[in-house]
Amino acid sequence: MQHFKLGRQNALNKYDIELQVDDRCRKNSRTFATELTGKLVIMKKQLLYSSLILILSLFTALHINAQDCGNRKLSPETQNFLQRIGYVDLTLEQLRTIPIEQIKYAGPPVKAYPKQDVERIKITADSIPVLVFNGGAGKNLPIIINYHGGGFIAPLIPALEYDLWHDSKTYEAVVFAVDYRVAPEHKFPAALNDSYEAFKWISENGKRFGGNTDKMILMGNSAGANLVAVITQKAREENRLQGVKLQVLNGIAADLTPVNMETSQSYRDNATGYFQTKAACYFAVENYAPGKTDDPEVSPLLTEDFSN
Repeated sequence: MQHFKLGRQNALNKYDIELQVDDRCRKNSRTFATELTGKLVIMKKQLLYSSLILILSLFTALHINAQDCGNRKLSPETQNFLQRIGYVDLTLEQLRTIPIEQIKYAGPPVKAYPKQDVERIKITADSIPVLVFNGGAGKNLPIIINYHGGGFIAPLIPALEYDLWHDSKTYEAVVFAVDYRVAPEHKFPAALNDSYEAFKWISENGKRFGGNTDKMILMGNSAGANLVAVITQKAREENRLQGVKLQVLNGIAADLTPVNMETSQSYRDNATGYFQTKAACYFAVENYAPGKTDDPEVSPLLTEDFSN
């Protein structure tokens, strides 16, 4: 099993932000490859950093330098932009006062795509909503199972659908997007249960939609990456990993414990000023899995066995 963690700069590229970075930043741009059709297919993925979805949507019409990776300071252009839109970091207390529905469904404008290229289905006895994209209407194609981000709070909003369709067209794959249950109405392990049950169902039924269940990629962003990490661990224990060739963990939150949030270098360096604040992480965790962050199915980095 190969593991990939794509950096914040890659995620920003999804929104067509023209980043001017030094060589230390460029190396964060990864190319990942896997044997999908009997030959080496090179895939470049510009992934959505969806936990920043509302603010980043405002960047789509701009071409700015986001950050100087050498000194870890926002560029003057970005600072001026934030001042113009009145952006401020919110404290945990302030986040708690915002109606949860405003957080759940905030997002960029919806981009159009051919609606005939998506099939909306519900699977398993729990009627888990899944979107299926097969833009080429092909057969025996690689399968990408996508788990969206959003801090375990935001559902699969319509604004994400264009990118899923685009992935299907770009990679000539069948994309299954799982709309798992979210907090605070559905706390841990609801999202994980939905996600894992969907993985098992797709593993058994993906061929019906033109997919090859022996060539599957599990792809997640932020909270979705957390779920992918746990899914692969559970699948390994149940001997269900045979068809999984790659997992893509973009912006993964692998350790949600308070100890990590208070002591890790990343949380210290990026606690404020970069949209996804430490307070926002605490807010997500307290809604998703209060008091359960020591569970490896919440913080997959705490798993003792990482062997295949």
